[in-house]
Amino acid sequence: MIQPKTLDTLIQLATPLVACGALEQSELDELKVAVRQSKEDEGPKFPRLVRIQEAADYLGVSKKAIHDYIKDGKLKRIKFGHRSARITADSIAQFLQDSQK
Repeated sequence: MIQPKTLDTLIQLATPLVACGALEQSELDELKVAVRQSKEDEGPKFPRLVRIQEAADYLGVSKKAIHDYIKDGKLKRIKFGHRSARITADSIAQFLQDSQK
């Protein structure tokens, strides 16, 4: 899906095209409506959460290694109650991306 910021940029770039006749005003108006609708369709985004064991299995490491990564700030943990915790899938993706550098 195209990000709303990208759509806004496309509208800015398309506006001069209307002035020079390369794009019709009605086409630009359709683009603006599509952008508005995509922004309205956006609901709250919740992070995907995985269990520590699932993260360990996915990364091919031990649960202790996952806890070490959390302690070092390499993975983000969300706690639920006294003993339950989950790792955000975004932090796992970022961890993998950083480890490739």
